[in-house]
Amino acid sequence: MACPAMWTTKVVPVFRRTHKDPRDGDRGTVLFLVPAAFLIVLLLGSIAADFSMVLRAHRDLTEIASAAANDAATRSIDVNLLETTGELRFVSASRLADVVNDTLSRQSLGGVSITNVRVWDDTQPGSSEPRVAVEMTATVNYVFAKAVPGISHSQSITVLVHATAKISG
Repeated sequence: MACPAMWTTKVVPVFRRTHKDPRDGDRGTVLFLVPAAFLIVLLLGSIAADFSMVLRAHRDLTEIASAAANDAATRSIDVNLLETTGELRFVSASRLADVVNDTLSRQSLGGVSITNVRVWDDTQPGSSEPRVAVEMTATVNYVFAKAVPGISHSQSITVLVHATAKISG
């Protein structure tokens, strides 16, 4: 009797590498990209922190100047002239400056370094309501920008505030 036929199979690989993978030489490059990305994020965060300090200082300086202008407008009125004629006028420009300096001495400046203060009577001609103007300049020191050479270590900010004295009621 004849032997039954035997089945033979040949295993052929389906996915054969016929060319070199171009990514084979790029293994590990992410190790260089992660620290670089971290440094970029750190740099952007430090810039944001420095600019937020400048914005806060601008807000604080505006509040201080507003308080000084309001005090100057109310405490510098010539009370005798107001009682006799009903007219609102400031006593003098030096009185305005004294009141502003007194207000600044009582204020918490919150890290703002005020470098210049100008005060003047800004009453418009023909107006019955006296107006005072207070201009303040301050310097804000950066925290993180000091580490970068060639960049300014501080920024100067200036605010101008007006206050008008009015009789209520």
